[in-house]
Amino acid sequence: MTSKIIFSFIFLASVTACASGSKRKATDSAATTEANKTNQGAIVGVVKDAQNKPLESVVIVIANTTARGPIKESAPLTNSKGEFSLSNLPPGEYTLRASPLGYTPKNMKVIVEETKTSSVDFIMTK
Repeated sequence: MTSKIIFSFIFLASVTACASGSKRKATDSAATTEANKTNQGAIVGVVKDAQNKPLESVVIVIANTTARGPIKESAPLTNSKGEFSLSNLPPGEYTLRASPLGYTPKNMKVIVEETKTSSVDFIMTK
């Protein structure tokens, strides 16, 4: 009978320890996720032709990246001023690609740092 009580006590103690450990891991994971959100960077830029005229409705694609983590926005369009932006990006090197109709596609590399906004401008040629 004593061995059953000791076994029950050990079993209950290990179940309680496992349960409290998993709660801590979930909390740690939530804190890490929240911290990652605050350490994101951004890219802003403009797409113009060789005569410095802004190009509208150009899709900007992330062709490649060394960043680790989810990228929520990956293909914005330029506005009437040729401007675009990508936000909430994990730090890393990004290769952006612009390929407006009637122009030669162009790739540009840009480095995104934590909490900073990087800038890149495309000058497109035919």
